[in-house]
Amino acid sequence: MAIKFKVLSITQVALLAATVTVSVPVTTMAAESDDGRHILVLRPKEQNAMLENMRHYLTSIRDISRSLAINDLAKVEKYARQSGTIKLYEMKPVMADAMVPRFRSLGIKVHEQFDQLADDAAAGKPAMELLGDMGRLMNNCVKCHETYAVGDFTHRPQ
Repeated sequence: MAIKFKVLSITQVALLAATVTVSVPVTTMAAESDDGRHILVLRPKEQNAMLENMRHYLTSIRDISRSLAINDLAKVEKYARQSGTIKLYEMKPVMADAMVPRFRSLGIKVHEQFDQLADDAAAGKPAMELLGDMGRLMNNCVKCHETYAVGDFTHRPQ
C-alpha cells in the first residue's frame, strides 16, 4: 500500500490536539495508515506536548463527571472553562499558513463545546442535560482518535 505524506504546520497539529504550545517551527507529516487513519508524525517533544494536552482534556472530563455526579455546577463550570477556548490563546503557533480544515474544525469545536458547557453550568442547566452535552463533546474526541494516529518521527518513512 502506498503511503501518502503531507507536511503540516504546527498550527495544524496544534488545533488537532487543540493546545500544543511550542516556540520553534516544526515539521510534521500525515500519512494514511493501513486502517485508514491519518498518521501524524511528530518529534518526541511535540508528541509529548500533544499527549499532555489530551491528558488535560481527560482530567477535565473526569472532574466534570465527578462534579455532575454531586450536582456541583460551580465546579462543572470551573473544569469546563479550563479546557475552553482560553486554551487556544495559550498556544504560540509560529506559522499562520493554511490549516487542514478537519483539524481546525475538530479542535476548535471541542474548545467551544467546553465553553458552552461552562456557560450552561453557570446558567443552572440541569446536571443530566449537561452530561448529555459532555457526551456530544466527547464524540469529537472519538472522531479525532478514529481519524488520526500518532507516529514516531525518528522512524518516519523517507
